[in-house]
Amino acid sequence: MSKQKITKPKKHSKKEYDYNECKEYISKKLGYDIDNVPGETFRCFWHELEDYNELHNGSHIWIFSDSHKEKWAKEIAEAFEQEFGEGPYFVSW
Repeated sequence: MSKQKITKPKKHSKKEYDYNECKEYISKKLGYDIDNVPGETFRCFWHELEDYNELHNGSHIWIFSDSHKEKWAKEIAEAFEQEFGEGPYFVSW
């Protein structure tokens, strides 16, 4: 990804962040698309989240790094925690 200034998202409301805005920020910060993680096999953080959350339009999720076993997923979850806390994150599409 190109080196450009990234703006950290603000809370979507007083209590939550918009997951998609945070996902874009974390992808830029880490330097790769977290829904297409570089490697020999396809790795997608969104699919990883589906293992721990019931995801649907309008839902809220929490991201805990200690829930993820794979190193790549744990790294992404830790980035979310460091930047925004564990949640909640509002999911919409």
